[in-house]
Amino acid sequence: MDPRVQPERSSLRVGQARLSRPWGASDTVMTGEMTLTGLVLPIGGVKEKVLAARRAEMSRVVLPAGNTQDLRELPENVRAETTFVFAERVEEVFAAAIPALATRLAITVAA
Repeated sequence: MDPRVQPERSSLRVGQARLSRPWGASDTVMTGEMTLTGLVLPIGGVKEKVLAARRAEMSRVVLPAGNTQDLRELPENVRAETTFVFAERVEEVFAAAIPALATRLAITVAA
């Protein structure tokens, strides 16, 4: 389905705000938008967001899969020192952000 025809979007930050920090990966940050059906949409400003995450000493960044080409804009040392996780669906975002939830999501998604 074309994400442009889905008028209702929600920020992944809303989902992140509801996550309890002790359960999440403390070195992981995420950014992006999702549709109500769970698709993760590409965003702008990836370079600035990744550099801000690095300044905050975050080593793992979850980004929309549609933003893979934006890594070219990052300095080589930042790309080498940062782990990037690319997500197409919100379940992938939560699995990356909350490792303990990954197994449960795999069971739910498979069912």
